[in-house]
Amino acid sequence: MVKDDNQLFSISRLRIISREGFFLFVSLCLYKVIIEAVYIYRISPLYSYALLTTNTNINKMVYSWLLFILIFVAQPKNPNKPSTYLFLFMTLIMWIPLISYYWMNDMDSSYVTCEILCIIIISFWCRLMRTRRFLIGRSVSYSFFNAIFAIYTLMTVYLILKRGGIDLRALNFRNVYDIRDEYNNLRSIDGYLMNWSARALFPAMSSYMFLRRKKGPLALAFLLQIGLYMSYGHKTFLASTVLMIIVFVLVLKRKAIRKIITIFSVGNVVAYFLDVLGITIALRVFLPYRTLFVPVKNQFHYFEYFSSHDFLQLSGSALGRLFFSEYKYDRPIGYIVEAYFRNSGSNGNTGVFSYGFADFGFVGMLIVAVIIGFLFWLIDCTTDKLPLPVKVGAFSYWAVTMNDNSLLITIITGGLPILILIMMLMNTCNFFGDDKGLDEDFASG
Repeated sequence: MVKDDNQLFSISRLRIISREGFFLFVSLCLYKVIIEAVYIYRISPLYSYALLTTNTNINKMVYSWLLFILIFVAQPKNPNKPSTYLFLFMTLIMWIPLISYYWMNDMDSSYVTCEILCIIIISFWCRLMRTRRFLIGRSVSYSFFNAIFAIYTLMTVYLILKRGGIDLRALNFRNVYDIRDEYNNLRSIDGYLMNWSARALFPAMSSYMFLRRKKGPLALAFLLQIGLYMSYGHKTFLASTVLMIIVFVLVLKRKAIRKIITIFSVGNVVAYFLDVLGITIALRVFLPYRTLFVPVKNQFHYFEYFSSHDFLQLSGSALGRLFFSEYKYDRPIGYIVEAYFRNSGSNGNTGVFSYGFADFGFVGMLIVAVIIGFLFWLIDCTTDKLPLPVKVGAFSYWAVTMNDNSLLITIITGGLPILILIMMLMNTCNFFGDDKGLDEDFASG
């Protein structure tokens, strides 16, 4: 019996998907092994004073691998949706370090299990909810986006000048905390402008200029973002420029998901060898230490602290205190939790799920998962006509910041509604065919 062409095509396509899924699984396994080795042999010996210790539990190691399989199964596989890549960034930066730290420090299983449930909820939104197209009226002129870029430029220059210009001390990561301490008197409105500029307008405008192939304005956007870092000392501002470049370059190519995982794996290996060979500690401090394991350690600290203290009930943010409940502490909660475990005087920021637990316990974590899942779905719906590098680049920084902030801060302070609105306007332009001057490969998503 001879199979028809459709059957042959389906079998061939299934083999390709299965092969790519196998390589994706192996890549993520290798990444997990690498960051665990870096933690055990470098991070823990150097930072045990910061409670990044090692207290392994073999039974929990087995459980962590079972959870890893669940994370892999939950990972969206559609390479044309931005939510697939946002989910992947959270997997690499938040969830795999979580299950790794869990067994390497014999941590509580209930918290980890609840976060896996959160992952499944987010995956449901990304994989099973039908995508709809959301547009804003008719198309707007591209001069409108040029006006937004002008406003962004003036706003960022104002913020840099207000700080006194760039500070060359920021060339050394060890000095950034001193720089931050010097602008604690920043007015509330200026604080919002700084975050909206760095977290919303920079991703939106650099994505727009990348879409329009305008190299000069694109370079200017990157210089302005680096200028903000050099003025205010936020390493995430600098990291966002690297992340955008990685996304713009890799997402244009085939097998982008596997290549992104490889970049993170190689980055940790390079960080290890640069450190042990005495060349530089900068990458080790930034990637495995500060980006991966400090936030995940703080996740468990928040869980332990609020398992025996009253929940915040959204009072940890200015908006929550205004509308919901009174804040009971005299300092930001990050300082309170950090002082509870070690008297360091530093601010122990953590990710969206542990902040959710701090607000309402396990229920708060599940609520956060529902909101994130909805936002991922909304991003898919509002960017469907944009090229993949543009829409992934615009929202990748937001996904990464969820490892170090509460959800309310990433949305309001981070200016997420502004970013979504601008990207929706760009999507509307492409839908109505106002893509003159775009290369053919960028004319469709």
